[in-house]
Amino acid sequence: MTPSVEFLSPDNYLINCGSNSPTVVVDNRHFVSDKGSAYLSEGKSFSLTNPKTSPGSPVLYSTARVFTSASSYAFSIKSIGTHLVRLHFSVFSSGNYDLKNGKFDVLANGISLLSNFGANSTVLKEFFLMVDKEELEILFTPASDSSLAYVNAIEVFSAPKDFFIDAAGIALITPDGIQEFKQTFHPRF
Repeated sequence: MTPSVEFLSPDNYLINCGSNSPTVVVDNRHFVSDKGSAYLSEGKSFSLTNPKTSPGSPVLYSTARVFTSASSYAFSIKSIGTHLVRLHFSVFSSGNYDLKNGKFDVLANGISLLSNFGANSTVLKEFFLMVDKEELEILFTPASDSSLAYVNAIEVFSAPKDFFIDAAGIALITPDGIQEFKQTFHPRF
């Protein structure tokens, strides 16, 4: 049996959007607040807090960053290559704002991740991106002047270099080693 080696991600950003203070989640990951953050652009945004947070509900979903115009988060990238981006969305109403009314687009370095997206419940979206420059910009744009965009939390981290074998294969990494799965193409006539 080959011993497994812990992967330490050169890029590791965990943002609790709309929060005023850092947060530690169940699996002991430390999310930082985006209040006054260097990651957040100068666009029009504000923090919104869920007034009806129930005991035991995930702390990441008790606040949101709400955008009324195109705004972005920018992250410095130390390791060019594949990155995992997780976007957390959880709807709630606060004051005059109901996040269920949000319809928006999300782009990462100009690549469309979500188009005219809206949620009716808690949703986690994951994306594997090839980041080929030293900055990753995630842009949130309301779909119309009457709509809004929002996000509850953002995670960005580097994937191991051998995470993907090639375009047609997947690696399963277990304590017994790496097992490679390849897709074969069988033409039909």
